Amino acid sequence: KNMCKNCGCSAPGEARLVLRITGIPKGSTQALEQYLLDLPGVNQVHLHMPLFGHNGQVKLDYLPERTTPEQITAAMESWEPWKW
Repeated sequence: KNMCKNCGCSAPGEARLVLRITGIPKGSTQALEQYLLDLPGVNQVHLHMPLFGHNGQVKLDYLPERTTPEQITAAMESWEPWKW
């Protein structure tokens, strides 16, 4: 598992989930990437932060037999820094 160095990479058998996110606390990008990589079945994470022209997009490559988009989304919504 690692952060994707190339936005176009994925391995055979993986699915890709692309989400748009906002409201990430300042300085939390690496923590969010690591949190997502620690989820079962998530193999690659690439964040495009909504700064300097980026669009707040997160791309995750995951193994569908180990997790679902709904499980990934629920985990993101429960990420501690987003709990006010």
